[in-house]
Amino acid sequence: MLDDDADTWNVFREAIPHLVDLALRMPSLFPSASLDPLSIQRSRVTFSHAQIACINVHAFLGTLGMPEWNDWGGVNLYPHWFGAGVDTTRELRTSYIRITLAYFQQLDHYLQGEPVTFNLSTTAHGADANLDVPLVSLHIVELDEADDNPQVLSGLARYAQVVSAHRNIGFGPAATQEERVFASVPTLRVAPLFVPPLAADSALLISGGVRPLAHFRGHLRSARLVSIYATQPAEQSWLFMDAAELDAWIPPNDKDTLPDLHPRILQRELTKLLAGFSGLARGTDVVSIPWGCGAFGGDVRVKVLLLWIAASASGNVSRLHFTAPAGGLAVLQQLQSLSARTLWDVLHSDALRSAPSYWAALANANTALT
Repeated sequence: MLDDDADTWNVFREAIPHLVDLALRMPSLFPSASLDPLSIQRSRVTFSHAQIACINVHAFLGTLGMPEWNDWGGVNLYPHWFGAGVDTTRELRTSYIRITLAYFQQLDHYLQGEPVTFNLSTTAHGADANLDVPLVSLHIVELDEADDNPQVLSGLARYAQVVSAHRNIGFGPAATQEERVFASVPTLRVAPLFVPPLAADSALLISGGVRPLAHFRGHLRSARLVSIYATQPAEQSWLFMDAAELDAWIPPNDKDTLPDLHPRILQRELTKLLAGFSGLARGTDVVSIPWGCGAFGGDVRVKVLLLWIAASASGNVSRLHFTAPAGGLAVLQQLQSLSARTLWDVLHSDALRSAPSYWAALANANTALT
């Protein structure tokens, strides 16, 4: 696949002895010879970059064992990125492999980095969360296309990036946001080994010495590698949360209502988001794409409102930055003066659920409340 890139292969050939040595260090780096899964009782684990690099080398070589809960076939890079007949473009798979080789080339730099912490955060307050709080500041970032590191956010020194994940987190051959993130941040790729399927009240926060290595623009078939960083950007945290799969869920006898607005779905999503934000440090800036939309069938308007409510109720988020397609979200600025409780009540109102125009109903509800 990279047969036309002689320089890249030369770098890889030079790195082979170092990679083999690192792979053979597994017994000393992991004396217990196993990785126990995260759980409520064992919710946090920290690894050095030497441990992470060792696992990444084995994933590249295809020598990792499969966790018992894994039913999607991935902890090793084969066959997702190397296998014949993989349902994605050659260009995209080539980009993923090139990033991996760049990671191996920069290993000496990585090995000097801060340890990385994987935290399975949960909440016991999904149904009785305190929503009687002001809404945090909302920054709408309008983009012409999906951008995993938009220039407009370059001024943020450090922030938490929301990842629209599957409950079985992991990488893959296509270019969903989750798959692009795992491709561009090799440090994260070890997580599927010890993170079981996310429960309804849990989320995964990865923090510490974690930096993206590459920059993608576009989504799915339009995704493309923009650059591989020679100088790594600032450290970020990554918050993996799975949204309800609305594309496979239709409210009975209620086809005219957005599935997102069904009370059971609203509560499920709020609980999930509170679980994720509860693991953040106070004063954290959060950046989110249209979480739970796209393949999961969510409505971008409902999802940004839920993110806003949960960010405000968590007490840990200082500002929410929401990146979305240009146009259509300006009405949200009218809601800044509301409380999280009021906005939550608006989402449950019959007027909103039955309105032919969601935005008009939302604006009217706001006018009536202010």
